[in-house]
Amino acid sequence: MSEYEEAFVVLRRMEQNQLKSIEMQAEQLALVKAQMERTEVRVQESIALQKVAVAGLGGLGHMGVKFAAALGAHVTMITTSPEKAADARALGAHDVIISSDGEQMAAARSRFDFILDTIPVAHDVQPYLMLLRRAGRMVIVGAIEPLPSIHGGLLISNNRAIGGSGVGGVPETQEMLDFCAKHDLYPEVETIRMDQVNEAFERLLKNDVRYRFVIDMATMG
Repeated sequence: MSEYEEAFVVLRRMEQNQLKSIEMQAEQLALVKAQMERTEVRVQESIALQKVAVAGLGGLGHMGVKFAAALGAHVTMITTSPEKAADARALGAHDVIISSDGEQMAAARSRFDFILDTIPVAHDVQPYLMLLRRAGRMVIVGAIEPLPSIHGGLLISNNRAIGGSGVGGVPETQEMLDFCAKHDLYPEVETIRMDQVNEAFERLLKNDVRYRFVIDMATMG
């Protein structure tokens, strides 16, 4: 066999090995995708059986409602603002509770499996803990500051738990983006010019935003 023929054979084998490697990677990707789809189905089936509440209808809260509804949960919005009830239902909430209404809060005791607390300032979490059923969980994602004390009995008596969550890693972020793309989940934003920042800040203090301000950087200059 000549040198050219030997070189051709070597190149041919390399090509075949590369094709096999590509085929194996494609198979692995298909397996990963199938596993992710099965996992999503199990998560949806689990959450679909749950009653979820979202406390606070703002930048985080409005997306919390959308995610929970897309996952199939029965979603309740808890807000201090009665005028936000229609917005909450438009976003996917099935029910609305006004947290300042004692009768509504009392009627909802031990109702929820999970509460997503998106309230961005320090607040008393005890009224919300009482809305959790046995073994219920509440996760705080909004208040990055000291919170008032909690009566341990609210946790111990019904095996309730409270925790917090921040930004996930790359895999979790990608999974979230894929889920959003699949279910057409997008934030509700209001685009403003750079010279409207002060006005936007004043509106933010008045809770007058639906539900995020986004600055158009092209207006800088």
